[in-house]
Amino acid sequence: MLQLSERGVDAYLDYVLPCAHARGGAGKAEYVREAVPGLTASETIWIGDTEVDIEAARALGCRVCAVTCGLRTEAYLSSLSPDYIVQSLAEVKLSVTPISEA
Repeated sequence: MLQLSERGVDAYLDYVLPCAHARGGAGKAEYVREAVPGLTASETIWIGDTEVDIEAARALGCRVCAVTCGLRTEAYLSSLSPDYIVQSLAEVKLSVTPISEA
């Protein structure tokens, strides 16, 4: 979270919820449901760098933005059909067109 603060990104985020990947997509989704009981999926964009993040976002019904500067390659993350895919957090735009609509 320090990195988000240092880059000034934290001001644009309502929640940053670290959760172990060992919980899997369903476990991460449940963690978020508990931490943010009023979550409105249609107004939420999940940003993550693994397949577990994509699974969790889908379980919640959220749009998902895959970031390729993390653990997984762009080709692999693209194969999981995220709504958005970017190379770094600096590229995340809240008003972009989903891949499926481009």
